[in-house]
Amino acid sequence: MNFMQELADKLNAIRENMRAEAVLCDMIRNGFQPEDIVVRFKGSHKKNWDSDIRNFEPTGKRLRINISRDGLFHSLPEFLFLQSPETDNLGKAAVNEFNRSQENKVSVLLNPVENELFALRTDLETVEDEQLGGLAMSDSIRIHGFWRLPARLYKRINPRLSALIPYVHAIVGDFEMTSRSLSFLLEDLVSWSFEQTGRSFHPDPYSTAAALGTYVTGDNLVTSGEVSEIKNTLVFTIGPIAGTDISLYIWPGIKAEAIKLFMDYFLPLEIDPEIKITVREEDQAFCLNESYLGFNTAHN
Repeated sequence: MNFMQELADKLNAIRENMRAEAVLCDMIRNGFQPEDIVVRFKGSHKKNWDSDIRNFEPTGKRLRINISRDGLFHSLPEFLFLQSPETDNLGKAAVNEFNRSQENKVSVLLNPVENELFALRTDLETVEDEQLGGLAMSDSIRIHGFWRLPARLYKRINPRLSALIPYVHAIVGDFEMTSRSLSFLLEDLVSWSFEQTGRSFHPDPYSTAAALGTYVTGDNLVTSGEVSEIKNTLVFTIGPIAGTDISLYIWPGIKAEAIKLFMDYFLPLEIDPEIKITVREEDQAFCLNESYLGFNTAHN
């Protein structure tokens, strides 16, 4: 299997919805030459509802990207190059065969122009990507002020959070992407899971709320004031982290505040997350002047 075939197979295995310009921009940034890649417009009527790129296929020493968009051929009057189908089946089959041949020939004729226009869009994507990355990762107070980020997080957290915020539309609701984004922000390993949690509300045995004659229909008549609730909780597990970094995760530590900001931006309103922080095993030994209740010490 040659390199282009192997590359096409790997790219076709990716199921994420990606814009063709962004993919081409990234490939060129990683060493591909623009002339090694050809774009073929397959028409928007063949478009999958969630996919801009139909597939990748090798063509000799070049890689072809078939995209679900209208090219120049699809924008021209339909019968400028094609014939109208005949009524009888024999004539219809001949016309269909002629039209397929014409479509291929016209596509070959117009493809160089389409690729030049697409190259301009790729150049624009490259410029926008560089500007966005430069603005987000810079030390510009103006950018951080635009996002209303706290000044005390200026050096360590704000540049990374500024880089994530423009992509909030793609992150919110995708918990795997949310976990990876939080890991990027904190520079620590982060995993996520849904865990079933429950809690019970018990009446005060010394109150008169549940005494005879004080029951209220719809309030405590059936439950006697005792209610149990089970729900799925979104849990983010951070770590294991170094023992010396624990103070960063305890309020008002920098990373504790960063987590709160991140949750405000990237979690849906209906989600009430739980944060778990784990410490490396070798850092869990008790040390009085660096001990934190609930992290590396226990209360008896």
